[in-house]
Amino acid sequence: RNEIEHYYTKANKKALEGLVSDAFVVVRGFIATELKEDPLKVLGDEIWQAMLEVSDVFEAERAECAKSLAAVDWESSALAEGIMNLTCPSCSGSLLRPDGDYKSYRDDMVLQCRACGETSDANDFVPRAVACALDHLAYPDGGETPYTDCPQCGAEAYVMDEQRCALCGESAEYTCARCGGEIPAGELSSSPFCSCCAYMMSKDD
Repeated sequence: RNEIEHYYTKANKKALEGLVSDAFVVVRGFIATELKEDPLKVLGDEIWQAMLEVSDVFEAERAECAKSLAAVDWESSALAEGIMNLTCPSCSGSLLRPDGDYKSYRDDMVLQCRACGETSDANDFVPRAVACALDHLAYPDGGETPYTDCPQCGAEAYVMDEQRCALCGESAEYTCARCGGEIPAGELSSSPFCSCCAYMMSKDD
């Protein structure tokens, strides 16, 4: 905001188009809903048409990005849900799409932001997408976390309901190999042992 107020910004054209498009929705809603006025009459034909054109172009590209993301078999419901709402960590833009022709998820795949050009590998975007999809379910009524650190790859992308890691695809052992007890979600990082047995074994060493 400070850069734009001083007539200078490092953001590129597509990033600015995203800002205009989002602002267009807010301005249009405010004028029509709060002011009970016609946006075209309030803003004037020239400004209204310019904003409409930028918004239409940007939304068309956003739809293309969403289509390319939806075409991928993400092999995880949580990942598939979260990826659709993910934003670029660099410019916060919503124009993310696979950087290549992917029919199904691979842990070496990359997402590219069409706004700023930055890329994110799976180690970055998968945990963020899982969090985006499941954070609102975290500790419901004192229950267990819906996702946790994967005991195999260490990423915070192990989805409890799916019993697998959205990043590496591995499944954890839920029964302690030492005491036979159930390993709770918060202790899966020590799988195939529960945290108590893992601690006792470390003392024995």
